[in-house]
Amino acid sequence: MSAREAVGDEAGRHQTAAGGGQAGVTVAACAEALARACAGAAWFAALGEPPTTAETDQARLCARALGARRPAVSWLRDPAAVERLLAEGDATGRSWEREEAERRRLRRRAEAGLAAAAVDAGLERVIPWLLAPLEGAAARALLRLGSADAALAKVAAGAAAIAAQQEYLRRLAGAPEDHGFAEKFRLFLAGRWPLFLDGERLWIF
Repeated sequence: MSAREAVGDEAGRHQTAAGGGQAGVTVAACAEALARACAGAAWFAALGEPPTTAETDQARLCARALGARRPAVSWLRDPAAVERLLAEGDATGRSWEREEAERRRLRRRAEAGLAAAAVDAGLERVIPWLLAPLEGAAARALLRLGSADAALAKVAAGAAAIAAQQEYLRRLAGAPEDHGFAEKFRLFLAGRWPLFLDGERLWIF
């Protein structure tokens, strides 16, 4: 059974257990749509590659949607530079806090029309099926760039999984397609790794 089939099967079982109805249909539809998007993704395939004009434009859209007023984008080309940047962290310390606050807001919005268990059903069923493929894709991409760092591959996979969670909540809450989480998720789907927004600057691998 594929990850996509498993997601649909589990979401459908939850819908039945919840007595069906609009809430179950919404959860199942969001989980299935997310599974389809993930199945067609080029996870980490573009790491280290020179950015195209379209990618740079997309990255600026992402930075602006995440809160930058005058967005700038810095592209990293090698794993060692990524490790150094992640070790230093977000200089402002606010990027993660903003995203976490928005994640909580979207969850509350989703739960306004759904039971908490229904919201959790999609999260719990989509993400576990993604983790192993994500880690494998990240490891292969890093190896292509000369790095066999398993820990960095796990960090990359975790970041992509978080982006998938954020996008699931964005869809379930009915937030617009130009939301910051949607823009970030598109970069992941295209094979990039958005690291974090530091002030006005989006760092991306």
